[in-house]
Amino acid sequence: MNKTEFINKLEKKLKYISKEDREDAICFYKEYVEDMGLDDNEDVTSKIGNPSQIAAGIIAESTEKEIENNKNDKKLKTSTKILLLVLIAVFSIPVLIPLGIMLIVLILTLLFVAFIFICVSISTLVSAFVISGIGQKLVCLGVSFLMLSISLLIIFAIYGLVILFVKLIIKLVKKNSKKGEE
Repeated sequence: MNKTEFINKLEKKLKYISKEDREDAICFYKEYVEDMGLDDNEDVTSKIGNPSQIAAGIIAESTEKEIENNKNDKKLKTSTKILLLVLIAVFSIPVLIPLGIMLIVLILTLLFVAFIFICVSISTLVSAFVISGIGQKLVCLGVSFLMLSISLLIIFAIYGLVILFVKLIIKLVKKNSKKGEE
């Protein structure tokens, strides 16, 4: 097999690798054959080897190179995702801090209101025993139970609100952890 046939056969065998790797390999073997000083009719395969075997080695090297590049790309994509999450977290802090403070203030306010209703309920219950007259005692007892029920409703609303926000936070954390794993 002469130089031209060898290069043509090698080029056909390397058609499935990247253009850059193929051109580098062909250029290398053209120069290698030229440096050997063989004329156009001499058998190249006896000096260099079979173009199919050489192509197999080049394809293996090219494949390893592509695998390494893909690993580096995956690491880069993961690093980019982490960077984006950090940036989102940093830029959302000006919004999240006031929302968190507002939520805490809302819960504390509702607890204070519930406490006030309980105090009013207790004071009207005590006044029911001090006041003379059955009608006023019944009104005081009714107001006392009404205030107590309102305070219990507020406490249950606070409990539901806290549970809702905890579930929401857990859901967001799970969602972000699944995205991070991908």
